[in-house]
Amino acid sequence: MVVSHHERGSGTVLTLALLLLLGAAAFLVLGQGQVLQLKHHLQSAADLSAIAAAQSPGDPCSSAQSIAQANATRLVSCEVDGADYLVRVEADPPSFMARLFAAVDLPIDPIGASSRAGIDPRPWSVAEP
Repeated sequence: MVVSHHERGSGTVLTLALLLLLGAAAFLVLGQGQVLQLKHHLQSAADLSAIAAAQSPGDPCSSAQSIAQANATRLVSCEVDGADYLVRVEADPPSFMARLFAAVDLPIDPIGASSRAGIDPRPWSVAEP
């Protein structure tokens, strides 16, 4: 096969472009994985904080705050709604994503999760057959 002189090196350029594209795709997949992992962690922290608030004999929001801090999250809100306790926790996005968004000058908001827990005020009963 005869290759003209002006096409020499085009395979190298195409290979580099393909590697750059694959690198960018891997970069996005890793970032999305980190965000998904953080969302699951936040939901667990919110659930645990709501349960702590519902079971607290003292100040329910103080208990929720301690659990949120122990899980490396911030308690954003803690509300009492009758026998239910509603909590919301937040955390900053992974530093990987924050640096990516900062590089392109885009704002990025904290990621959050909410949960509700309560104790049923009705006494336990066994269903009759």
